[in-house]
Amino acid sequence: MLMNNIYTSEFLNRNYTSFLRGLCMIAIVFAHTANEFPALLTEYHISGLLIGGRLATGVFFFLSGYGLTLSMKRNNVDRSYIVRHLRHLLLPYLVFWTFYIVVGLLTRSLPTDISFFMQFFLLKMPYTDAWFFRTILGIYVVYFSLARVMKARAGIGLTSFIIVYAIVLAAVGAPSYCWNTIMSFPLGILCATHVVSFKRVASWKGAFFFLCLAVAFYKLPIPVFLREVCPPMACCMFLTSLSAKMRLFPGKTVMAFIGQNSLYMYLMEEIPIDYISSAQTGFLVFVGGGIAITILLTYAGKKMETLIFRGASTT
Repeated sequence: MLMNNIYTSEFLNRNYTSFLRGLCMIAIVFAHTANEFPALLTEYHISGLLIGGRLATGVFFFLSGYGLTLSMKRNNVDRSYIVRHLRHLLLPYLVFWTFYIVVGLLTRSLPTDISFFMQFFLLKMPYTDAWFFRTILGIYVVYFSLARVMKARAGIGLTSFIIVYAIVLAAVGAPSYCWNTIMSFPLGILCATHVVSFKRVASWKGAFFFLCLAVAFYKLPIPVFLREVCPPMACCMFLTSLSAKMRLFPGKTVMAFIGQNSLYMYLMEEIPIDYISSAQTGFLVFVGGGIAITILLTYAGKKMETLIFRGASTT
């Protein structure tokens, strides 16, 4: 019975990656909510905790590259496949905006200017850039297009595209968060393409090596571009090395649910951040409450998505 409920040591198994996604999503929501208190973070010398959000984003890109590449190897990338995957990205976005507007109407604080609603058509959140959502959507579109043209070499094509994309953004002075974690996606492609080779580093020694490497990148006198992109990639390899050694990750937990619905978490966090005053609630309530409310909204959003699909299937 125990073996049916948990995965034993298996390289990047679904339970482990769901747990990682959940843990990383909590780190991202924490970073975004805690960022509302810069003076307090500076006073207590804990501003460094915010870097967890950056590393977590890199892990998301890595797992997305890994999972999508394996999926494309096992399935025919036809029209129905593409529509299904894009729908799983766009529907949470629609549900989020619906929730945001409903909360705004209930609290009588919904903006009426046209620029607010234009954000929807620009694939943004009301008051946040939502760069991650647009980036992952763009990557999926490019990857699917390359798969139809280049077939098995689509991963090489996308990797080249992402490398050039990151270098160009860095060169033109774009904010570092727009490009410093995206390089982890090609690393995920590489891992999915050469699983056997990556399994060889899945050990305690490998994990220790990549952990030291991640720290060293912040200390070594290397170019700024490498200092930005290398730590998230080293963090991904650290967690990958642990995957075959870690156990006891049940498939049905709150953390697994968060991981399996991480896009909802990423989007829904904007609602408590925008509608709750950080100045009035304080650090603990705003951060803790923001995480809790985001989880509840994610659950409600997923339920709404299920109802939409159920309704569509009956028509």
